[in-house]
Amino acid sequence: MTGGAAVLAPVLARDRLLVAMVLALQVAAVAVVLRRKWPVLMLVAAAGPVLYGAVVAGIETGGTAGDRITAVVLALVVVAVGLGTAVPASRL
Repeated sequence: MTGGAAVLAPVLARDRLLVAMVLALQVAAVAVVLRRKWPVLMLVAAAGPVLYGAVVAGIETGGTAGDRITAVVLALVVVAVGLGTAVPASRL
């Protein structure tokens, strides 16, 4: 379900909103990972933000200096959320 929602997310959103949407999916998956002890789900949930974050950051780096700063901030947010959700999942 999480993988399907991440694959279909570009139909609903673009750019930074797309990354925010799949990050919300990843954060929501943490509860399931901790309760059901499914660490593989965290890998599937993390794939969306990493993929879309890289694409959006790659697209935005061709713009002005302000766009580059937002692309770097976006990449840092994806890394922070990824690490924040990976730590509880790794303790299973």
